[in-house]
Order: sequence, then C-alpha cells, then structure tokens
Amino acid sequence: RAAVINKIFDPAIGINKIEDLLKKLTIQEFLIFLTIYQIEEDKEKVTYTDVSKQLNLSKGYIRAAISSIIHKGLPLTKQKIDNYYVILSINKDFRDLSLKQKLINMYYQLDQIRKH
Repeated sequence: RAAVINKIFDPAIGINKIEDLLKKLTIQEFLIFLTIYQIEEDKEKVTYTDVSKQLNLSKGYIRAAISSIIHKGLPLTKQKIDNYYVILSINKDFRDLSLKQKLINMYYQLDQIRKH
C-alpha cells in the first residue's frame, strides 16, 4: 500500500515562476532539494536516510524540511509505502526541464547574496 504526498507541477509555468518558487526556500531547503535531485540521478529511490547521510543532518530535520519544501510548492513527491518506508522524488516533468546546472548556479548565487 502506498500513499503519495505532493503538489501538482505544471511544466508550462515558465522559468521565472520556477525561480520565484526556489527563492522561497531557505539555503538549507534548497540544498536538500538539490541533494534529492542528485541522489535520484545516481539511484532510483531516495530515502530520508540517503539525504541525511549525504548532508550529515538528522532524519528529523530532513523530514521537516521536506514538508516545508512541498508546502512552498516545489515539485517534490513523498511516497509512503506500507505506512513506514518513504521514497522522495523530484517530479518527472520538472526533471525533464533539465535545470540541474541552473539550479546549482542559483543555489550558489542565493548563498552569496544571503551571506552579505
């Protein structure tokens, strides 16, 4: 049995709207989103544990950040299997936009801006 929690993503919203959504994220949330994007490229299923180990953050922190990212409208899916195992994924339509390098650049730009 699986339950899916996500926001519907419309790929036609345009890059400016996507940037606006990403700017709502904290630097840490943005990093978590990018990390899920990267891990998902390397392996099919991403879990809280995968992200937690990659970023050296607690699973509780990752869970709270994921909820916030979804609430802010980013195309992140949380699929609960057997009410225990959770798989995280970036919406396929979003991935198909091939924005990885742009996202990485945005992350570093926002990080620099917020440091000043």
